[in-house]
Formats: sequence, C-alpha cells, structure tokens
Amino acid sequence: MIMLLADTGIRLAELRNLRDDNFSKNSILSKTVRAERTELFFVSPIILKQKLKYDRAKSNYFEEWNEYQQSNFVFLGQRGKKLSADMVVQRDTRRLWKLRKQ
Repeated sequence: MIMLLADTGIRLAELRNLRDDNFSKNSILSKTVRAERTELFFVSPIILKQKLKYDRAKSNYFEEWNEYQQSNFVFLGQRGKKLSADMVVQRDTRRLWKLRKQ
C-alpha cells in the first residue's frame, strides 16, 4: 500500500476504494465519490508486479471465504471486508515504527 501511495500519489480514500477492475496494463482509473470525477494514475512495472504477488497471496488466504468472492476490493482486512481508514493508518504506522527501531 505504501509503495502504491508513493508511486502514484493516490489519496488514501481512493486507495481503499480501489477494485481489481480499476487496474489496467499500466494505469489505475480511480473514481472519486465526493468530487464525482475520475482520475488516471500511471503505475510503474514494479507496482504491477507487487500487485500480482499480493493477488496470489490474497486468493490463497481467502480461498474458502464466500464473502471475499463477492468483494473485489484490492485491499481487504483479515475478515475479507474493505479496509477502514483507521486500519490502514494503524497497520502501516506500526510497520514503519518497527523499521525505525531496527
């Protein structure tokens, strides 16, 4: 998530609302709810490669979950639901704090 935020400049709310069908060969088409507009973000090949790895891991983790099959959000929580803004900030802040201490 941090790589995607840094690479594209996408906003956190747009990141949480990303669906698998928003990705194309080298870009992301994001629809903002508040402003009712679409934005095109170009993505580096490294990000696309990481997304493929993430998709494989996500499908293995949620293999038996029926709710996951209905939700095609890119980033999901442990229970297969869409991430809340608090979850994203807390999880990534903890990771960065641990890296800082090393």
